[in-house]
Amino acid sequence: MKRMMLGILFSGAMLVPAFGTNIKIPSLDLVTKIFGYNGQIVMQTQMYTDILIEGGYKFGGKIVVGFDGIMGFLDNPAYGQALPPLTFKSVSLDVRDLFGAPLSLSYFMGQYDYLCYGNDFPRLFGTADIKSTYRATYTLPGLAYEFDYRGIHRVDGTGIKLELTSPELPFGFGLYVYQDQNFVTVQPLFSAPSTPVVNLNYLFYNTGIFSSDLRFLINTEVFKMEAFAGGTIDTSTWSGYIRFGLLAYLGFGPVDFLFEAGVPQFDFVSGIGIDLLYALFESRLNLGPVTITPTVFMYPGQYLQQDTPDSSNRIDFNMSLSLFNPRRDPFSFGVEGDFVTYNLLSLASGFTYQLKVLPFISFATSGIYWEIKASMKLLDSAAPLTFDDMLASIQGLITVRAEF
Repeated sequence: MKRMMLGILFSGAMLVPAFGTNIKIPSLDLVTKIFGYNGQIVMQTQMYTDILIEGGYKFGGKIVVGFDGIMGFLDNPAYGQALPPLTFKSVSLDVRDLFGAPLSLSYFMGQYDYLCYGNDFPRLFGTADIKSTYRATYTLPGLAYEFDYRGIHRVDGTGIKLELTSPELPFGFGLYVYQDQNFVTVQPLFSAPSTPVVNLNYLFYNTGIFSSDLRFLINTEVFKMEAFAGGTIDTSTWSGYIRFGLLAYLGFGPVDFLFEAGVPQFDFVSGIGIDLLYALFESRLNLGPVTITPTVFMYPGQYLQQDTPDSSNRIDFNMSLSLFNPRRDPFSFGVEGDFVTYNLLSLASGFTYQLKVLPFISFATSGIYWEIKASMKLLDSAAPLTFDDMLASIQGLITVRAEF
């Protein structure tokens, strides 16, 4: 495995010297939880880091390696000092300006673009960041590692992309055709107690499953939109899925709105239910020195071609109230209220809820964004909470994000 990864890196590096090589770090996030476990105070850190090796403009190559994992499992905090290894994430070869038009053709392998996430508008059109400020996570069955929801779908596999975009144009489109590697057959690293490090590249994927997605983007000063539709077919059974989604953004200066909605997976057999829907609404109100950010997020029952039963029929209602703007100002502080519900819209019994309060401080220092939160549970439908229960539920959360 190491030899193969080194071979990929070496081969990719050989592609780019003639056109100039750039090494960038598009993202570097550290999220540390501090909590009580078996009478101990333990820390657990998740890391999300990409390192981009990029070639020239017209005939370019891209290689992304990075750290993506967690420092230890919850059932053994002694593993908390383990570090996730540097691993291969994706590689692509790009031919740009086809036929003299702002059209590019890419051959890619690995984890690729997010659809209906909003992170591509700065890359394609040079806009400001419009992504949601709410960090929603999901956990696959039997895993301790939390994954972030980032858009409605992510292209992952081996295939080609045809893309038309230009900062001078108010629109763009992309067509993806690829073998879909979102379907995971075996996850040996997660189940082995002697290997505490979770790494997303040590997965074994199904083969013979192919997908295609078409997305369309509109970019204006006030309104931005992304829509996509796609499908997947399993060539062993000739059964398949469809998916679709929409992102819309309205920015009016002191007030802006972000809306995302779609179905990550629909199979024509299981029937229609509210648990199929992925939906997020967020508004950011900048009222002088006060910033109010309400967010509502409906979790889907399937995400990235995997079942997420722990998130099915879940809706979060989050309200952030801060003095100064965490997105813009070098220092801000405030409080969040997070109301988590299950089965709120379903006809089945079993409605449950939790209410947490999260005071926070955020500040920026030399290109690094810091956020420190403390979470405390105030209400739980499962059982009445005493004051001691509330104190025992306190968790710390430190987020560090580098901006390059």
